[in-house]
Amino acid sequence: MITDIFSLSQAINDDNVLNLDAERFYREAEDYFFYFDRQDLAIKKLKAVLKLEPNNVKSLKMLGDIYYSTGKMTKAFDYYSQAAALKPDSAMLFSCLATVCEALNKNKLALDFINLAFENYTNKDFKIYAQMSDLKISLLVKTQKYGEAKRFLDKIQKVLPFDEARNVTAASHSEILKKKLALKEKMDSLHIQVVVV
Repeated sequence: MITDIFSLSQAINDDNVLNLDAERFYREAEDYFFYFDRQDLAIKKLKAVLKLEPNNVKSLKMLGDIYYSTGKMTKAFDYYSQAAALKPDSAMLFSCLATVCEALNKNKLALDFINLAFENYTNKDFKIYAQMSDLKISLLVKTQKYGEAKRFLDKIQKVLPFDEARNVTAASHSEILKKKLALKEKMDSLHIQVVVV
């Protein structure tokens, strides 16, 4: 019996060491960031977590969130990238990378990241899907892929339940957007410059 308990604890320690200090620091960082608007203290706590657990994905993501919220996009990108490298199947992390790239006006790279987010999307949370859809439509328009934007808009209206489809900004104005996209696509084929608003 004692050997069973020892081997069980050894297996737990070999796989995922539950570091209580790291968890405490992370929770304190959440409080500082979300409730007390003290990004500086949250960053210190998260860096303390990373000293204990360098591969702590949720701490890397929160550092990205903090830097994104303070307008430090390059740092946000660095932390989101580190987290995505550790968890390459996370739709949320790829969506975060796409959002940062859009803010940095790297729209083609942002589109690549949002496409990776959709490839890895397994969650049934339609609110996240709606947010990702808004970003993708915006990026498709910015990269002048109007036909693809129209097709994607049609697709999301079929995928999302009616209530959630209204949460997609583009979907709620879909007929107007489709007409603008069609006009823009025709104008581009005639080499006439038009701005879609």
